[in-house]
Amino acid sequence: MAFAPDAPTLVGGQQYVPGPGQVPLSPGTAGTAGFAAPAMSASPGTSSPSAPAFYSQPGSHPQAMAGGPQAGARRRWWRRRWVTVAAVVTVLAVVGASATWWYFFSGTQINNRWAAALPAGNGVQEELRYAEASEPVASADGTTIAFQRDGKKHLVDLTKSTTTPVWSGECFKVRPWVGGSMLCTQTSDESTVIGAAGKTSKVPFSKGSFYIGATPDLGIVSDKGESTDGGVMKAYDASGKEKWTASGQYKGGRVDNGFILTYEIKSRQFQVLSAKNGEVLVSEPGKQPDSDFDEDTRFPGGFNIVSGPEAFSRVTSSGATIYKANGSEAATVSGKFSEKHWWAASAPLNVSALKDAYSSLAKAPSSTTPVIGPSGTVNVAIDTSACTAKVGSKKLALPEFSQREGCHIRPIGLLSDGQVLVEVGRQSIWDSEPGNLVVAVSPDTGKVGWKTPGAYGGTVPPAKGQSDARLLVAQGASFYFDLVVSRITSK
Repeated sequence: MAFAPDAPTLVGGQQYVPGPGQVPLSPGTAGTAGFAAPAMSASPGTSSPSAPAFYSQPGSHPQAMAGGPQAGARRRWWRRRWVTVAAVVTVLAVVGASATWWYFFSGTQINNRWAAALPAGNGVQEELRYAEASEPVASADGTTIAFQRDGKKHLVDLTKSTTTPVWSGECFKVRPWVGGSMLCTQTSDESTVIGAAGKTSKVPFSKGSFYIGATPDLGIVSDKGESTDGGVMKAYDASGKEKWTASGQYKGGRVDNGFILTYEIKSRQFQVLSAKNGEVLVSEPGKQPDSDFDEDTRFPGGFNIVSGPEAFSRVTSSGATIYKANGSEAATVSGKFSEKHWWAASAPLNVSALKDAYSSLAKAPSSTTPVIGPSGTVNVAIDTSACTAKVGSKKLALPEFSQREGCHIRPIGLLSDGQVLVEVGRQSIWDSEPGNLVVAVSPDTGKVGWKTPGAYGGTVPPAKGQSDARLLVAQGASFYFDLVVSRITSK
C-alpha cells in the first residue's frame, strides 16, 4: 500500500508530524497528546512543534502516516533520535507578573487520551514496562501499541496486566487502523489487518491504495488512481464494509479529532473533511504539499485540526479563523501566529476556548506559553539562559535535569487538579546526570506534586477494572528505550 506521508500518530490533539523524541499518545498536541517517539502520533494540545507523537490522537494525531515502499525510502523521520524531539520552541526569556489569566472551561468532554484525564495525586506507580522498544505506534483508540524489538513488530494490549504481545511478526510498516487494530504492510505493498486481540485478516482495500489515517470507528485510504496519482477517498469499518466515498483525487492527509485534513489535487485545494461521513467542510486554494504531505509543517494549508472534536481553525497572514465542527465559520482572531510559538493544552477546545487560546497567544511574548486545562489557563514564561520557568512572579521549583544538550522545558498542559504538567531535560547516556523527567508542579506555590523519569509519551486508557487514565513515558537510550505505563496515586 502506497502510504500517504507519515503523519503524527501517537498522541491526541496535536497534529503535525512531531520530531522524534517525544512519545505522545494523547490527543491535542500542537506538536498532540504526548511524546514524539519515533514513528508515533502526538499528544493532544501541546505547544512544542517538536512535541511527541505516539498516538493517533483522539482525534489524532494526526494521522497521516505514510508507509509502503513508495514512501519508505523518503521518510525516515522516525529514525531520528527521539530524544532530539524534545528540542523546542518554548525556550525563551522571562516575562513579568501579569502573565496569568483564566477563562472558564466550557466542559467539552475529556477522554482518556488527554493529559487532563489523569487523576489528581502526588505519586507515580509503575504498572507496565515494555523493554527495549523502538518505532512505537499507538492505535486509533489508544488501547494498543505496536513497536519493534529484536527485528520484529509486536502488538501489545495496554489494558491488560501482562506485557506479553498479543501478536508478533514481520512488517515493513505498522500503522493504526480501526479501533485497536493495526495495518501491517510489507515492502511489496501487501497489507494485513492485525486485530486488537492479535487475529489477522485481509484488508478491504486494493493493493497500491494510499493510507490516510484512522479513527476509533473507521480506517481511511484513497485509491491509487492512474499511475498512482491518487483517487477517491474511502472509509471502512471494523468489518471491512465501505462506509463512505469522497469523490476527488487524493493521496495524502492527516486524521485527527474526527477531521481529515487533505489536498484535492484536481481542484488544487486544501480540504477539511468529516471523518464520519466524508463531507467536505471547508476548502481553500493552495500549493500542493510535498509527497509527505508537509510532514515538517504543523499546519498544512494553515489548518489546525488538533485542538479537539468540536472546532478546528485556519491560520493566515492576518490571523486565525475558527470553524465549528460542521464547517461553519464561528469566529476570527487578529494577530501574527507562528508554528514556533504555540499554546499547550491538556484538554480539547471548543469554539469559545479556541478563540480564547488564539487571543492569548496573540498577546503573549515569544518566551511565554499559554498552558491550558479544564479550569483555565496560566502563562508559563521560560528563560532558556537561566533554564528556569515562572508563572507570574512565582518560580517553578523544577527538579534537577540534564542540560548537556541545552535547556529543554516543555509545558504540556494543566492537569485536573490545576498543576502544570511539564517535560524537562533530555535523556542522558551518563549515569551521573539526572536525565529527563515529567513533572507536575503547582503554579501557585511552585512546588512539585509528583515526578517521574523519562520523556512524555501521552496518556493511555485505564487497565481493566480501573477507571483513570494512566501516564506513558519513554525511558532510556535514543533508539531503544523502555515504554513505561504508570498510575498517578495519592499517598
